Amino acid sequence: MPQFPLLRKNTSLNYFFMKVSEILQVLIPKDGKFFPLFESSADNMVEASKQLHSLVTATTEDDRQCFFSVIRNWKKRVMP
Repeated sequence: MPQFPLLRKNTSLNYFFMKVSEILQVLIPKDGKFFPLFESSADNMVEASKQLHSLVTATTEDDRQCFFSVIRNWKKRVMP
């Protein structure tokens, strides 16, 4: 069976990945509120992009005005 030198323990590549892992652990937020806020923000961005798409693809002026009002109301709700 062939030997793969990069898969051996204690290689410089493994050391490099260990260091990267340690750096990432420092960068990951430890506050429990971060991830729920991040998910909420992502949901808001999805909703905003859907409304913007609807606004851009609206065919009549009345539809556009309707989407403008929806976006304004959404903005007031999200950004107090």
